[in-house]
Amino acid sequence: MPRILKAYSREQFTFVSQFVRLSMPMDEAGRVGGQVTGQVAKLIAVLQVPMSRKEMMNTLGLRGRDNFEKLYLRPALSEGYIEYTLPDKPNSRLQQYRLTEKGRAALASSKPN
Repeated sequence: MPRILKAYSREQFTFVSQFVRLSMPMDEAGRVGGQVTGQVAKLIAVLQVPMSRKEMMNTLGLRGRDNFEKLYLRPALSEGYIEYTLPDKPNSRLQQYRLTEKGRAALASSKPN
């Protein structure tokens, strides 16, 4: 509960008799938005220059490819925080990933002022 209270503003909580209601912001596609998962935030933070999947895993200190792809890479790609450097060849051995404008904005907003 403390992590939830820290992540969301007080305006999103409604206290009703014995319940607490949390209103989550949604984007135009109807998905809960405004929050970057911890794993995606870590990936965005290390992706300052284009990197391969293996380079990102090494930088993050990760060894499990399946978990990396499931928890870090696919969510970052699907949410538009990162993109392929070779979009026509997603399975190329030369494939690298770079931040998008959305990724750079998320990175800038996560840095302390």
